[in-house]
Amino acid sequence: TAYEIKECDWSSDVCSSDLKFGMFGRRGLNPEDFHISIKQSANDVTIIGKSPGRRGWDWNNNDLKVHYKITVPNEYSVDLSTSGSSISIADLQGTVIAETSGGGIQVGEISGAVRAETSGGSIRLDGSGHAAYLETSGGSIKVGLVKGDLRASTSGGPIHIDEVGGQVSANTSGGSISAYLSRQPEDDCRLSTSGGSITIYLAEG
Repeated sequence: TAYEIKECDWSSDVCSSDLKFGMFGRRGLNPEDFHISIKQSANDVTIIGKSPGRRGWDWNNNDLKVHYKITVPNEYSVDLSTSGSSISIADLQGTVIAETSGGGIQVGEISGAVRAETSGGSIRLDGSGHAAYLETSGGSIKVGLVKGDLRASTSGGPIHIDEVGGQVSANTSGGSISAYLSRQPEDDCRLSTSGGSITIYLAEG
């Protein structure tokens, strides 16, 4: 299952007509076996997809691929969870929670707090107006401007940080850490690695 969230320049409720999804599988698979339910309550929409008769995905025979492409107002918060693929989120005025066990996470400029966790890919965050918590067990982490605190942790790749306004905690077991800071951080920073170098670039002046 893959998620792709895009913003639009209007402000209204999210409707089921704004949801597009596709399913791909080998010959002999029946897409109708995968059930999708869509429920709207006020300005919130809940979308649940599942295969009946199973408890979770069969990783040895996961041939049915589902892709969600969802358009939401630019002022909107999202909470996404998938066990099998990547998540991509465009710029939003809101908060973001994104969790996946099988792919990377890409997040644009977010006005609120961001929480992104994956067990099988890299994480990229263009920016956050508040705090950000990023964790992966299988890839790199790349972070733009975070105005609040940042916690970034990975067991399998490097960490690159552009700028953080609050406290910085970055840890990797399998790569280097580089941080570009235009000014002295307001709080303490902790950077650690078991498998590479740590480099901090401070702007002059």
